[in-house]
Formats: sequence, structure tokens, C-alpha cells
Amino acid sequence: MDEVEAALDDVNLQRFLQLVNEFRDEAQLIIVSHQNAQWKLQTAYTV
Repeated sequence: MDEVEAALDDVNLQRFLQLVNEFRDEAQLIIVSHQNAQWKLQTAYTV
């Protein structure tokens, strides 16, 4: 996903991050983001 959170306000960004966190054990997600909040919940790999 490429910057899917770019247009989200803080409340909806947190909702999105909670959903990502719920799916992390069941799926592999690649998310491109410029927001640091993404990386607080996730394992981040940089290339």
C-alpha cells in the first residue's frame, strides 16, 4: 500500500494502525508511509 494513510486525520490514522496490527500475524503487509506513527506498531525494514 502506498501512503494509504496520507489523507487520514489522527483518529482515523489510529483506527487504521489498529487494523494493521490485528492483521500482522495473519498477513504480510507492505506499507509505504512518511508518517512515523506507522513504525511505532510495526516491525520496520528499510531498503
